[in-house]
Amino acid sequence: MEKLSLNSTRPDRMLGILAICGIVGPIIYTIVLTVFGFFWPGYNPISQYMSELGAVDAPHAIVMNVLGFQLLGIFMIGFGFGLYRSISKGWGLKNWSGVNHYRRCRHGDCGIFPM
Repeated sequence: MEKLSLNSTRPDRMLGILAICGIVGPIIYTIVLTVFGFFWPGYNPISQYMSELGAVDAPHAIVMNVLGFQLLGIFMIGFGFGLYRSISKGWGLKNWSGVNHYRRCRHGDCGIFPM
């Protein structure tokens, strides 16, 4: 019987945490989007863009940018990193996960540089 070391289970735990980031991030974003949409009188989620909640003239722009856009960007960066680490074979799959990771990094920029 082979003895397992502490280091052999650590990457699996880290990949699990990074995978959960891909689930938790969009859920938190949806909650924040819904809550701050209700806080802005006259905001209509059908006719207005989500990014308007973080625009300069929005009543809760800073909170939406930090808790909405930036937090989602951080969670998606973690998920993209975990996805990249978990794919062991296939040049095309590694490139796809790298492109996906770049897109998620750009999503986090929305909170830093509002419209």
